[in-house]
Amino acid sequence: MSDIKEKYVTIEEAAEIANRKSSLIRILCREGRFPGAVKMGNSWIIPREEVEAYKPAKRGPKTQKMKLAAERKAWLGKAKDAEAQLKAWDDLLSDTTRAALKQDVAWAKERAEAVSKEAGGK
Repeated sequence: MSDIKEKYVTIEEAAEIANRKSSLIRILCREGRFPGAVKMGNSWIIPREEVEAYKPAKRGPKTQKMKLAAERKAWLGKAKDAEAQLKAWDDLLSDTTRAALKQDVAWAKERAEAVSKEAGGK
């Protein structure tokens, strides 16, 4: 039994080892970020070596170029969604709604293009 206690830790022990909150450790377990972690009833047991090897993702300020790329991707996604709605519901749409969706597509694509130019390329 002591072998298991040496190899595995609880959520609270993992939080102390990793210097993180226990709620974050639970989330990481659910996401599969600790290979070998197993839920037993309402509790998790986590391999000690995985907790000790845990390194949080590096985060820092995003560059302006990264922000613009994300914004462009979002606008293109909106355009794609509006096009999909047009295609799927074309027979049922009124002329006014169809025109509004086409305008949404065009506007989203224009905005994505403007963001690309602001970022300095495609």
